[in-house]
Amino acid sequence: MSLRRIGRATSSLTPPWLLCADVLPTSFDYEGFFEQKISQKRTDNSYRVFNDINRLAERFPKARTPTLPFGVPTII
Repeated sequence: MSLRRIGRATSSLTPPWLLCADVLPTSFDYEGFFEQKISQKRTDNSYRVFNDINRLAERFPKARTPTLPFGVPTII
């Protein structure tokens, strides 16, 4: 059987570009991608961390944070 005949037979069933292994659709590792990006953000200290604060209504805009001694309000 010649190569031309094989090409013709398969081209009617499957487009030739789908016969190449390097172009077949594969699933994307979203979990791994985001883990890598978050790890990179933590490494370069650009990862956003939310502070736990307690706003003081009577002394706005001051607040208390657990990182400071109790009773030491700070402006956040």
